[in-house]
Amino acid sequence: MNDWTIMVYMAGDNNLSDDMITQLNGIDMGIRHTMEHGSPKPATPTKISVLAEYDGEHPLAATRRIDFTYNGPGHKPIEHAYKLTLAEDNRPVSEKIAEFIKYSVRLHPADHYALVISGHADGFQGRTLLLDENPPGVETVRQVATSIRKAIDDTAISGGKLDVIGFDACVMNSLEVVYEFKHLAKVWIGSEGSTPNYSWDYFGIASEIYGRDISTLTGADLGKIVVEKTLNYHSDYAFQGRSVDIAAIDLTKIDTLVADMESSIDDLQGLFTLGIKEPADLTNLLTDVHWRAQSFMQDQNVDICDYFELLGGSLKRSSMYARNQQEINAIERACQTIANSAAGAVIVQGVTGGDYQFARGLSIYMPWTYLGLAMSMANYRKLRFVGTTQIGGVWFVLILIQTLLISRGDIATVAAIYGILSESFPVGLAPMKTDSKTLDISFEKVLEPLISKLSDAVGGVRDNPPRTKGDILREYFGRIRNYLPHLKP
Repeated sequence: MNDWTIMVYMAGDNNLSDDMITQLNGIDMGIRHTMEHGSPKPATPTKISVLAEYDGEHPLAATRRIDFTYNGPGHKPIEHAYKLTLAEDNRPVSEKIAEFIKYSVRLHPADHYALVISGHADGFQGRTLLLDENPPGVETVRQVATSIRKAIDDTAISGGKLDVIGFDACVMNSLEVVYEFKHLAKVWIGSEGSTPNYSWDYFGIASEIYGRDISTLTGADLGKIVVEKTLNYHSDYAFQGRSVDIAAIDLTKIDTLVADMESSIDDLQGLFTLGIKEPADLTNLLTDVHWRAQSFMQDQNVDICDYFELLGGSLKRSSMYARNQQEINAIERACQTIANSAAGAVIVQGVTGGDYQFARGLSIYMPWTYLGLAMSMANYRKLRFVGTTQIGGVWFVLILIQTLLISRGDIATVAAIYGILSESFPVGLAPMKTDSKTLDISFEKVLEPLISKLSDAVGGVRDNPPRTKGDILREYFGRIRNYLPHLKP
């Protein structure tokens, strides 16, 4: 029985193919470097196994499985027979990952398991995650998580969790993505931002692991090794503009973070009432905070710690504070609670270069434009974070409001949303606590206050040609119905 079995799946049926071969060689050389030339050498080298599965770019080259388990001086990796039919090789990547996990656990059972998945990714967007070019295909985070869950259950891994899941891929350290995997492992390793084609330092990581006392290695230790070695490697390239961020996350603290966000909902609701009182000033402040916050994924995500610290501090320093001290103090308190909780979930984190210098480990979705939200909405609403948590539903409303304000100056619709939420739910957002997907509000219940809100608000914005109340109702309320899923007909 091993102390550790580490599984590395490389989804290289794309332009990453050649770099992944270099990384496979790095694993081999790192192991041999430590075992044959390192000092001191670990006493029990047979207590750890590293296996890799590599799906390359060439359409006629078969997927390969390689066992890097050290077998003494002159060590050579063992390529296991892995003959697949064309149909088998063309299965979804998520299915092949599950089969690889089951194969590795049967071959090298261990007390601790780590799974590293390397490939393209775009967070929850579902456009490039584990991109396969032959035949064309991509995965969703739900598909990958479901396949890993099945593999864990089928192999009866102790505790029902892996010790570590690492994504050597772009923009996978968002709360929405991590929430999908929180029940599958204890530690998560990934990046908030984009990563270079040659990203993790597999040579340095393998060298360091094999130089440790494997019997005492924890998942947190492994996360620290990956973060340290990867940052050290890429720091040599920072002078020419390369930027990298990477962090290890304690998945056992994700539920605490979500709970802290949900406990702050009543205080965050002050944004709704503040928006009615100070629509122009709040719009300017939200725009400024969003612009200053550390962003990722083409400015579609923001770092949780950085954003909430900026939001709370900016509100207290704003001219609105003197007129709205009670609401702003509550909002600032909520922001600090969320920022502290997000920081507490990070085991270790670091950056090189200038692009991600304010990254702190975890991001959250916050698009700049209404169009960006609309394009991502289908996949976003399928996430467990949005569909099964109280804060997920509230966050959806908050980003809807911000994108309408910033990208459209759509005061009328936003005022209507503010009014509906703040006036219908005087004690927090209680209906969201029972069902985050659907609030028990019918159009009839908000019809009259909506018309009134829209009529008042439209008077303050350009309205040419003039519209009747009926025209206003059809245009703006129709938009809310399409893009605010919490209102049901």
